[in-house]
Amino acid sequence: MHLSARLLQDELTEKRARVVHFLTEQRLDGVWLGQPENFAWFTGGGRLPLGVNSAGLLVLKDTIYLIAPTSDGERILQEEIGGHGVELRPYDWHRPQAKTDTLNRLTSGLKIGTDLNCVSKNLEPIGEAVIRLRLALTPAEQYRYRALCGELTHIVQTAAYQIKSGQSERDVAAEITYQLLKANINTTRLLIGADSRLRRFVDIPPTDNRICEIATISVVAQRGGLQAALTRLVAVDKITEETSSRHRAVTKVAAHYIHYTRPGRSLREILDVGAAAYGREGYAGEWEAHCQGGLIGYAPCELQAAPDVEQRIEAYQVLAWQASIGGIKSEDTMMVLPDRILTLTRTEDWPVIEVKLDNETYYQPDILRL
Repeated sequence: MHLSARLLQDELTEKRARVVHFLTEQRLDGVWLGQPENFAWFTGGGRLPLGVNSAGLLVLKDTIYLIAPTSDGERILQEEIGGHGVELRPYDWHRPQAKTDTLNRLTSGLKIGTDLNCVSKNLEPIGEAVIRLRLALTPAEQYRYRALCGELTHIVQTAAYQIKSGQSERDVAAEITYQLLKANINTTRLLIGADSRLRRFVDIPPTDNRICEIATISVVAQRGGLQAALTRLVAVDKITEETSSRHRAVTKVAAHYIHYTRPGRSLREILDVGAAAYGREGYAGEWEAHCQGGLIGYAPCELQAAPDVEQRIEAYQVLAWQASIGGIKSEDTMMVLPDRILTLTRTEDWPVIEVKLDNETYYQPDILRL
């Protein structure tokens, strides 16, 4: 068996074991997985069709059913799941109640959880609990994540090096989108803002605004269900001291987030460290102006860091912290290893700022000056 096929088989075997263990803990007979994120996780990267809740997986302890419309079921089974012991139960796409009737028939007398709230009144919503099943990566997922982050970083940074003074934000966005699609990577979020827009806002969708001084490029993109995030800043002219000061501050805050991201620490504890770092840099309370990030994976934000979130970090989870002051942001995707943090969206061909904390050096993305 080819290595990649063996890794996928091992991945699917582990995930089925996780679900069976989860069902036992929750005292359930099965679970309906209809969210695209959970479908992608369980199948090793399979995609659901765009139709609203048109298909999903019913996972019982000894059987897995794909419930899908007759128009798409066979394709999903072959192309998105590859068989792997899943039984297809098609339903008539033209009958509004057909999917629910099929699901009810297969679950009669059983206690079934669901990651959706609108499939059947007979199912028990357990969406938040299901999220925790997918947080720790299998070896195959770790391999795919590294490849995704490497390609995403290369594409975004190559586009950044090619920016010209006077180019529009939308033109840069179009080039990045085109190159990502060629690499089979889909954009989840693509934000580009320049000059006055960058100083006023944080999440900045691209417009026809021209880049005359500095621009931020912030991307979340996915392949095989896995999401990766990064932000880069590009200057095409001399930047102000205020911009430089803000950037130095966010790199230090970001380094604190990374430094304190270790197995066993909670998202709340790490957020507290970042909030204190903002204060030391002269921007007390700035963390309240925008989400600071958290766990990433099959959703752009699996669990967001907040003052009341006690979720503890575990090895082989992935995070994307995003320290920010206005549109000046520092953001990368990183994997938690048992003994260190591995930044997945860092390459050697981008300028960095060194931030030292407790004898550790963190290399934060600098502003690229063209």
